[in-house]
Amino acid sequence: MIKELLNFSVSQDLFNKRDELLLAFSGGKDSVCLFHLLLSSQTKFAIAHCNFKLRGKESDEDLKFAKQLAKKHKVKAYTKSFKTEAYAAKHKISIQEAARDLRYNWFEEIRKKNNYAFIATAHHKNDNAETVLFNLTKGSGLKGLHGILPKRDKIIRPLLFANRNQIEQYINEHQLDFREDSSNATDKYSRNAIRQNVIPQLEKINSEAIEAINKTTEIVREAEALNAFAMQQLEKKWVKIVGSEKYITIPLLKKSTFGKSFLYHFLSPYGFNSAQVDDIFKAMQNEKLSSQFLTKSYRIIKARKQLIVSPINNNDAAVALINKGERLAQLGLTQLKIKAYKKEKYSLDPNVKICGVDANQLEYPLTLRYWKKGDYLYPLGMNNKKKKVSDLFSDKKLNQLEKERIPILLSGEKIVWVVGLRMDERFKVKTQTKSVAQFRICNLGKTQ
Repeated sequence: MIKELLNFSVSQDLFNKRDELLLAFSGGKDSVCLFHLLLSSQTKFAIAHCNFKLRGKESDEDLKFAKQLAKKHKVKAYTKSFKTEAYAAKHKISIQEAARDLRYNWFEEIRKKNNYAFIATAHHKNDNAETVLFNLTKGSGLKGLHGILPKRDKIIRPLLFANRNQIEQYINEHQLDFREDSSNATDKYSRNAIRQNVIPQLEKINSEAIEAINKTTEIVREAEALNAFAMQQLEKKWVKIVGSEKYITIPLLKKSTFGKSFLYHFLSPYGFNSAQVDDIFKAMQNEKLSSQFLTKSYRIIKARKQLIVSPINNNDAAVALINKGERLAQLGLTQLKIKAYKKEKYSLDPNVKICGVDANQLEYPLTLRYWKKGDYLYPLGMNNKKKKVSDLFSDKKLNQLEKERIPILLSGEKIVWVVGLRMDERFKVKTQTKSVAQFRICNLGKTQ
């Protein structure tokens, strides 16, 4: 198996003789096998063992075994105990997810601090097959069917060339001691259920089911690479990037026979799942309908002919105060230049990017913030008729993103100016006005 390990490492570009590895070591058959293979191949490595405190004395014995094995073979050992159940409760995740987060975060911390080239795990062909079947039940698409990758960032799986039978044979031939995890005997966990109940049934149909699934993952990876290339070409035609936003052209998506496939491929890195993509695609069929779809960090705004992918920002907390005498104010990408005039030296400018108001009507500090539900004003030229800002936006046919980016200037609780759109009648320059405050929009530092 040593020769197979080294050949697999070369073929998958995993590591070379100069690299020092950090082996994720549980003490079970798989990690013990990889420990001795690395030792026999004269690969430089250390081990890292996690005690998740989930199996009482058994977990403590695993820790003791890891330390003794490392000491016997003069291999450096890192060990750590975790309060896994408390972590899972705090973050509202499963025990398995908690253990994964804790161990991989800790492994990476050790790797960086001690300059190990890679973190090596003892995943093998059976683990890969179980992962594919598990992902298949979740409907995870092409990405889920590529299985466990031999190399991902700083994590390598040098044992993926071997199946469970080969590992057990190696353990028996070399009479190696190992620890048995009692939790593997139960099928209450999904992966254990697949291992104990599903795979044996598949092997009745095809005794080489594990090999067949692993071969399929190789084909899927090739197809995935080809698909990624095709999607990159479509992205150049269908997606326009403006700042932190991505604009996807809806008519092109609807016209294509694989528009939904492209949409899933493009949106999945932003946290959108297949069910959301189905809903987005349905919403696209109604051009007049505006809608919004959310993940934890991103959202999609469906406008008339575009899907806008945008980071979620907390606009409610974005406020700028303007004190009397200040000459510049900024909120987001919008800057306002402020200038004072004597009434007789000021002439009204019809430019929508300029607003001149009766300075004596202003109550400082002024507030510059974004629109909130319920905001209203008395638009200039409407004979003191009240109008909701939301209705003003609708008249202008603005999409959600555009609405959220228009600042509103307030004096106390009164709107002075919906910036760039409409000022309020109550602040207009009158015959008796003595001084004027002018606000001029400057975007990205450029006067407009």
